[in-house]
Amino acid sequence: MILKGVKEIMQMIKKIFISFCLGILVLIMLSFLLKLNPQTKLAGVFIPNEKPKLEKKAILSGKYQFEYDKWFSDNFPFRSYIVKAYDQILYSFKSEFNGIQKGKNKDLHGTMWIDGYLINEYDKTVVDEYLNNIDFINQYLKSKNKRLIYIISPNKAEVHKETLPFKYKLIDKVVKNKSGLRKYIVNFLDKKEIFNFDTTLLMETKEKENERMFPKGGIHWNQLGASYTLVDLFEKMNNSGIRIPKVSIKNVTYSNVPTSDEADYKDLLNVYKSFNDSPYPVAELEYTGIDERKYNVFGMTTSYTNMIVEQFFRYGMPFQRFKRLYYNQLHSELYYNNGVISGERWLPGIQMDQVNYQEILDSYDILIIEHNAGELPQAHMEFVKNFANYLKNIKN
Repeated sequence: MILKGVKEIMQMIKKIFISFCLGILVLIMLSFLLKLNPQTKLAGVFIPNEKPKLEKKAILSGKYQFEYDKWFSDNFPFRSYIVKAYDQILYSFKSEFNGIQKGKNKDLHGTMWIDGYLINEYDKTVVDEYLNNIDFINQYLKSKNKRLIYIISPNKAEVHKETLPFKYKLIDKVVKNKSGLRKYIVNFLDKKEIFNFDTTLLMETKEKENERMFPKGGIHWNQLGASYTLVDLFEKMNNSGIRIPKVSIKNVTYSNVPTSDEADYKDLLNVYKSFNDSPYPVAELEYTGIDERKYNVFGMTTSYTNMIVEQFFRYGMPFQRFKRLYYNQLHSELYYNNGVISGERWLPGIQMDQVNYQEILDSYDILIIEHNAGELPQAHMEFVKNFANYLKNIKN
């Protein structure tokens, strides 16, 4: 009798499930026929497939069917809602999906960045060539009374290693040469007496003082982390003879609204419900001392500098001009005009073989190279190689 009751319940559940699936298919079909296409926003990079033109030749060759299938897979009604529902299931039952790892206390990490901290495989020959070019550029700039500043931004996986997913904690105990790339680069720069600022120790120290430098839902530092970096960096610059105004953190308030960097991984989950990571620190900066913004600065940077650019726009900067490349995807230009910061945060990208290296020599006093501790980006290697070759040609 009990078995019969269980079978009836299972049959009912099966019918409900089949009816639900058929209902969704019918709803999608009707929406498509009625040319209705309800969608919701999905985060991440998306390159749309164009709807192909109906041509006899394309149909006979099969090209039309192939391209139509690609277009339809991106554009059928309710697609984005279904994607979010699927990701919600994965988020609820898996610790990893879409390259995102869910660690302790729901702290989000990226698989690539965890590998950069624990495994960090790199071609020593390639890195040596890059560093030798850095050394050549540094020596050339010094001969022209200019400066090179090398900044390594922190890897969240290294600073927040206590929140890594369980399996990575086990790997962490076994691996001895962690953060190999970062340590290798810093060791070279120190030997060559090249001005460098490895922010990892600063971030770790502040975290131990219960000041959170990274949001749970983001892979980059927050406003407070970026602001502490500026305070420490400008102090080191002054100590090295680069006379600029000093910066301090005047006030810290909190907001329930994150910046894009503070919720970038949380957004990439593409789920309906995740977790609450607020409040987010809002750091107000204050400049004191020397009132000469005479230095023009050029930077080859990464997304970690986005927050610094935002802080410059809000509270000013100790430079006359600051131009930075964000890989080869975007670039920014900030400058003072009648005492007011002007410029653009987001401009089209510049390919490394199209950079005006002579302009850097003529118009800028300081060159900043900044990248994350977990990787050495291809764009940076190309920039440094091209710049070094340009300088060698001038010298010859």
